[in-house]
Amino acid sequence: MLTQHDFDNILEIRSFLQSLNVGFEEYDDTFTFTNALNECLNSKMKVFRFNEKQIEIRYVKSGDFPIDNSKWGAGFCGTPKDFFFKLSKKKHDEDIRTIFIKDYEMDEMTSFIDLNGDSISNYRRKWIVIQSTIAAIFGKLKYNIYARDCEVKVVRPHEASVFLQKYCFYGMRGATITLGLYLKKDIGELKKGTLVFLSSFGMNFYGNKNHKEDPFIEVIRVGTMTDTRVVGGASKLLTHFIRSYKTLTVTRKKEKVTFPVNRVVYYVDADHWDGQGMKTLGYELRGWDNFGFHNFAVDDISLPKLKVKKGQMFQRKPLIHKKIMELMQSHKVISIGTAGTITYDIYKGNLNE
Repeated sequence: MLTQHDFDNILEIRSFLQSLNVGFEEYDDTFTFTNALNECLNSKMKVFRFNEKQIEIRYVKSGDFPIDNSKWGAGFCGTPKDFFFKLSKKKHDEDIRTIFIKDYEMDEMTSFIDLNGDSISNYRRKWIVIQSTIAAIFGKLKYNIYARDCEVKVVRPHEASVFLQKYCFYGMRGATITLGLYLKKDIGELKKGTLVFLSSFGMNFYGNKNHKEDPFIEVIRVGTMTDTRVVGGASKLLTHFIRSYKTLTVTRKKEKVTFPVNRVVYYVDADHWDGQGMKTLGYELRGWDNFGFHNFAVDDISLPKLKVKKGQMFQRKPLIHKKIMELMQSHKVISIGTAGTITYDIYKGNLNE
């Protein structure tokens, strides 16, 4: 059931959309789920549907959409694990792009130290990135920068970390090489030398379990300065990477191992993006995984290896998996499904330059 906090979030979404001056309508979409005892869970999403584009934004109260699992007892009621995937796929087949905004994505706040040494706190990165994504769809960004007005440089680790903590939905993650686009000249209030876009690359360790003889590279993170579109930015960095790096060297079990750069894989978070621009870069669609999930804390959790506040999301914790299962059985943690992951890849010989 939606609470006052959810209504406040919905109001913030509505106010943001109104600020873009785009026409939209709202409606409630209600879903009913049953369990082994034929008990029901009635869950509701607030949907924003736009007049000029085939797009829906769906606000999700996470606690109303837990994944059903018989382990939690016959009385537990939740969604099928592929619920969000099927909903997104159904809309996709109707040529409607779906963007899910989950409550914890709006609520999450992070802290970091910027390049000037100033402490940034209560920074709502995920919600900020979602707003910039929506504004880009409607061409409502402040800056429209062309990649030809930028030069490619390797981004220093600290600068990459700060940039990703500000401008990448999933924040910082280590990579073997990070490339950025820096302005060649002043553009508006942005000064020459400003980093406006970056991509990081590294070995895909999990996916390469079945590709040990011919491992592939993953685009680890992509980030764009908010309120900014860099036209041709992804293409310029991908081209530079494939041309300039014939191999990547990583450390495995304290030993340096060198791999050829033959194939690059890009994973698209289907909750928020559709990957429609990937084919223009030369990528090929390889599949759409129908299941993904995040863990959600129903209550505050304070363990030696896990400290999470009520209402926060956290990733898998393999080292304390058994304890997480116990928390789920007591309904202190639930799993929330996602729309899955869309996978694209490109072989260096197929690059669109």
